[in-house]
This record gives sequence, C-alpha cells and structure tokens, in this order.
Amino acid sequence: MKDSNALVLLNECLRIEDNELLERASMHKGVLCAYLIDEKPIPLHHEPFQAKGPFARKFELEALNELEDRLKELGINLMVLPFKAESLLNLIESQHIDTIYSPFWIASYERNLKERVLKEIPKGHLNWIERPVQFLLDPEAVPFEIEDLPEVFTVFRKKVEKRLRVESPLKGISKQKHNVLFNETESQVPSLKHFGYTTVETDTRSAHPFKGGEENAWKRIEDYFFERRLVSRYKKTRNGLVGEAYSTKFSGYLALGCISARSIYAALSKFESTIEKNEDTYWVLFELLWREYFKFLGLKHGDNLFKLGGIKQRSYQWNNDKLAFEAWINGKTKDPFVNAIMLELKHTGFTSNRGRQNAASYWSKTLRQDWRIGAYYFQTQLIDNDVQSNWGNWNYISGVGNDPRDREFNTKLQAERYDPHQEFQKLWNQ
Repeated sequence: MKDSNALVLLNECLRIEDNELLERASMHKGVLCAYLIDEKPIPLHHEPFQAKGPFARKFELEALNELEDRLKELGINLMVLPFKAESLLNLIESQHIDTIYSPFWIASYERNLKERVLKEIPKGHLNWIERPVQFLLDPEAVPFEIEDLPEVFTVFRKKVEKRLRVESPLKGISKQKHNVLFNETESQVPSLKHFGYTTVETDTRSAHPFKGGEENAWKRIEDYFFERRLVSRYKKTRNGLVGEAYSTKFSGYLALGCISARSIYAALSKFESTIEKNEDTYWVLFELLWREYFKFLGLKHGDNLFKLGGIKQRSYQWNNDKLAFEAWINGKTKDPFVNAIMLELKHTGFTSNRGRQNAASYWSKTLRQDWRIGAYYFQTQLIDNDVQSNWGNWNYISGVGNDPRDREFNTKLQAERYDPHQEFQKLWNQ
C-alpha cells in the first residue's frame, strides 16, 4: 500500500467495473473520488443554453446518485465539484492529495484545466496519471502513430481489425477497509432544481426511456443481448426511428462511462461464442470502432474539430440566421421529417442515428447554416453526448470532415425510405 492520498476523477468513467483508475487508487492509504460537473452556459445566437438540457442532466444525476451509493458501500466518498481549476485545487490542498488518476482527456477544454492545476502546484508535489479508460483500444497499441491515423474510416477499420486485440475488462475493487479519507457524509450530488429544472418526466413516446447508472447499463446489455437477443438483428433494425428496440441504446451509458467499451465487447464476444454470430452482431463492433475512430480523430486534429473549417480546414459560405435556428430546434421548418426529429430531440434528449444525420444535413447542407451552431445545440441536448462522436459526426455531415463523398441527404427520400408509413412523423408532428 502506498503511504499517500489519491484522487480519482471520474468524468467519462462513472462505474465500478472495469475501472483502472479505481484499481490503481485503491493501492493508496487514502482514496477519494470526484466528478467535475460542467455548468457553463453555451451562447447560441446570443441566447444562453445550459451545458446540459433537462434530459441529459437527469440521466447524468441518476448515474451519479447510483455511483455515490456504490462507492460508499466500498468505503469511498464521491465529491461533486464545479468544473473549475480552483475547486480542484482546494480539494487537493484540503485532503492532502499527491496523486490524481484521470481518464486520458482528449479535448483542450479538459486538458487546459489539468494544465492550470499543475501550474499552481509546486513541481514534484502532485503526480497526475492518465489512463485511456474511455477507449476500446489502447492508443499506444494501435498499428499506427496518431499523426498517421487514416483520414477514411474504412482504412482505419481494416487496419485495426487485422490485429484486433481488446483487453479483458477488470473486475470491480473490493471494499476499502482502512481508507483514511472516508467519512460518512450527506450526498454531494446536486438536484435538478440546482440547475433550474423542475421535475423532468420521460415522454411516453421516447425511444430512450432508460435511467442513468452502471446497474441500468448492465440491465440493458442483459436484456438486449441475452434475454430478447435483439442483437441478432441489429444491422437490420439500426436505422429505425420508433421504440427502444431498434438499436442498442448503449451510447448514453458509454458517454458517461457507466459501462466501458471493453465490457460491451466482452458481452458481444460471449453472445457470439455461446448463442449466435452473424453480420448483425458484427455490426455492433463496427459501431464501436466508429466511436473509437472519432476519439482518435480528436487526438490527431485537436481543436480543428471545433473550428469552422473543420478537420479538413475547408472554406464554405455559411449563413447565420437566428430565425432559422429557432425554427429548426422547435420543429417548425418546411420539412416535416426534420421537424419530427428535432421535436423528438427537444422532448426526450434523444434521436436516432438516422435522425441525427438528416437533421444535421438539413441544417448545414440545405439551409447552409453555421454547422457549429447545430453541433453545439446537439451537445447541450443529447443524453448520449460524446464530444468526439458528436463533433466528428457534424464535421462528417457538414462537408468539413472525413466523408470522402461530401454527401447531402435528400430528407424527402430518406423519410420515404425509413418512415414509409409516416409513423415517426405522425408520432411527433402533432
């Protein structure tokens, strides 16, 4: 046991199982966990939008409440702090922390916080250890250097699949019987009211009626894979629009780290080895690799992911119309299919992958509006917002990313193909 105190930062890693950060920290005489909660509003057309909309915030708080209870059972406290260097510095000082374990942060927003903290701590007094707990693959183990990452997903996928090796998930840690930093305290998790939200009810039409948290993530895996075996037809149904069964709905749990990509891969491998392996089951891995690819793109391209010219640094003429934005987010455009998608997002915090692609293409390609406004809006609303996946997809759809064909969606034809009986449109355009 190390005669020192450790702090675990659990952003993107709200779980006990397969948590290398907790495993490493449990070797210290004192261990404390913290989650840095982002409350900074995002101004869109000079109107402040909360960092997380009501459904996204509700899902996050559900995950935090469950994890706080589980950590207490293990003899560890969870602190919830503002996403500020000052709050982290105060905790480091008051609890005599000399080691921090955190996910391997990709975006400059998080990395800048780390730099500000380290700048204020005398050299040699704080050891900050990052681990890629939000990845499926260890970035140091892929068959290329980050700067040589292929600019086309298919090339990346084929290279990775040739040497695919996913580490087995870690077991959860045992109870910390002598944790010097543990004490019985009241809950540190804020309420929805703290963020200005009253009771947030799940819409009966929602395709994502799930609660946040690690336990619920595992329940969904058990149900989707082994009870109903829906994974056996995943590729055939993944472009669906109505109901919870057309896709895995793992993305919200992955985004918060309630479950790891490695754990999903392990469950998938178990299903394929014991029940069935087909093209549909493979497609779950295919989507996990897309998620992975966007994370690697974030590592390679940095803040270009968030700039107007995107990762390809392309120059287009963009419009900036507030009325168009208000019509788009409120489902009042000239396109009934797009309206249904945007109303679903507004009232549930979720819409399908097919819906996201159509709404993004309509905003950026049809209306020629600044694509970053759309990406920021999605970021605030989505239950399953993952920075690299969201912004990578918006780059891709808007023509500034890695779509080699630079396509524009014909939303009318898309509606005819994926909503031929207008079931989805009738459900939301009421």
